[in-house]
Amino acid sequence: MKLSSRVRHALRLAVEVSRRKDEDRPVRLSEVARITNLSRKFLEQLAGPLRSHLILRSVSGRNGGFVLARPPDQITVGQVMAAVIGPIILTDCLDRPDGCMAAEFCECRMISLLLRRQINDVLDGCTLADLTDRNWVRAMREDLARPATPRPAGPWPSAAV
Repeated sequence: MKLSSRVRHALRLAVEVSRRKDEDRPVRLSEVARITNLSRKFLEQLAGPLRSHLILRSVSGRNGGFVLARPPDQITVGQVMAAVIGPIILTDCLDRPDGCMAAEFCECRMISLLLRRQINDVLDGCTLADLTDRNWVRAMREDLARPATPRPAGPWPSAAV
């Protein structure tokens, strides 16, 4: 699985607006374009779905731009991702099990369900507030630099998603 450039850049846009939440003015896309080295036109394309999914709110007028539509601790990475590409679909059978004759006993389906749940847990557990908190970012970088702890053998939790 690969995160598309649309997802990465939409997240950068949302994070840049979140970083400026305490300023007394909306953030202009031209400012974000300068900081991120992305074109203003591309940022406009990303801002549309973020606005329609209540992640960003546009402010009209001479000093217009964008602000967060909700507090940053209420906007998850998963919501930003869903706004620009929709839900994560690892395999077609996850959302349409009736289309697969082997869905009830398919080992691949079980692994896909577990994977989707873990991915969604990570994406929905991380907010814009987290991504703009230097202490959180530092702690995550330190944690991710350590080797992963092997999972002990044994029964898996329920695969219900």
